Amino acid sequence: MEKKADGSVVETQYKTDSYYTKGLKTYQCTKDAAGRLYVVKEYEYCIKTIKAAGQLWLHEIQYPHLVKETAKYYEAGGTPVVHEQEYAYDDYGNVITYTDRGSTNTSADDVIASISYKYDTAAYIVDRPLSIAVKDITGKVYRNRAGSYDTKGNLVRLRLMGNAGYVVYDFGYDTYGNLTLYREPANHVGQQYYIQYSYDATGTYIEKITDAHGYTSTACYDARFGVPLWTRDINGNTFQYQYDSFGRLTHVWGPLDMAGGRPAVQVVYMGAIVTGQGVERPAGSITYNRSGGSYNEVLTVVRYVDALGRELQVQTSACVNGKYGYTVSGAKVYDAMGRIQAQGQPRFEEGEAQGYKPVALTYPTYYEYDCMGRTVKTTYPDGGIVTTGYGVREGSLAQCITDQEGASKLIYRDVRGNIVAVTEYNDSQPITTRYVYD
Repeated sequence: MEKKADGSVVETQYKTDSYYTKGLKTYQCTKDAAGRLYVVKEYEYCIKTIKAAGQLWLHEIQYPHLVKETAKYYEAGGTPVVHEQEYAYDDYGNVITYTDRGSTNTSADDVIASISYKYDTAAYIVDRPLSIAVKDITGKVYRNRAGSYDTKGNLVRLRLMGNAGYVVYDFGYDTYGNLTLYREPANHVGQQYYIQYSYDATGTYIEKITDAHGYTSTACYDARFGVPLWTRDINGNTFQYQYDSFGRLTHVWGPLDMAGGRPAVQVVYMGAIVTGQGVERPAGSITYNRSGGSYNEVLTVVRYVDALGRELQVQTSACVNGKYGYTVSGAKVYDAMGRIQAQGQPRFEEGEAQGYKPVALTYPTYYEYDCMGRTVKTTYPDGGIVTTGYGVREGSLAQCITDQEGASKLIYRDVRGNIVAVTEYNDSQPITTRYVYD
């Protein structure tokens, strides 16, 4: 059981009944601080025997596989919305049938995917799908795909079947298995669009891309960090990049910048300064963005972050009412879960930036969350409140948003997260928009 800082609880159960199944999660639930149940997830497994016990094996060799997942969404209520998914496997552990039953209160949203595989036992390439067909409960086909592979297991042809036939995508590879050709289906006059890829001497990074129209783009990479040193687009525009010893971007020169001159973008990184009194200055960065046509016209952005990488403060150069200075982002307060609990408004300071300055929480906006980490209440500086409630209604997951004027909007979702209905109100009259998916 894990009790979190906001009082919510996550309970998890595991299998301990055998060597092969130990540590497998079988049950997990999430409750709020009041003990109300929000989500329950259950997992079922099956043990498959690979080798039976015999002269060479004193014991059976087995492996467990997940055959069913069940998610029950209570949303602190009584009757849950239930989502079930089931899996069937071949002897190599590949999924051959995947059944998504959607909501268990109807079979109309059931989806079944059947998958066949190519088994090249000599090369032990046994996980390449030959065909995938997706159907509903009545057998109606929604998706039908088929693939062909070379002797190394690379996909060389993909066929997408439809009612009027099929279309073909072709792929080519080099000796290292890198993609070198992508060809689309032919149009009505037999023309096929394609893209060719060329790699550097290491066979790792793409240094040239050419399409069917003859358009070409090129690049050169720094193999130490896997980042581009320069790129050139189809119009011949070149961008150059420079990095520090950690592989972080420090300079960007655009096609109109003078070589070796002031870059379009420059980034300076700052480490934290820690003294006996604590953190004197958090870690951060300064970004200089050349703006306008003037060589010396620069927009400066200073960012500071804490030890967890969370943004503490942003200072941006600005001109307000004819005065030059910096806008300073408002203070942020995080709760024990690492979420923003309060966000102050920004302010303007005239003159040059003076480094990191802790600021007061001025005209703050407050946020409250439920045990699932969702925002349920936002309180604005003027006292306006926006609330969001979650629950189960009419067999769907419901979200009710109420604005500062008391106007509400209801959003209904199925267990897959698809919006199925939205209800808004004109005075007291409900107006509902419904959505149906194929």
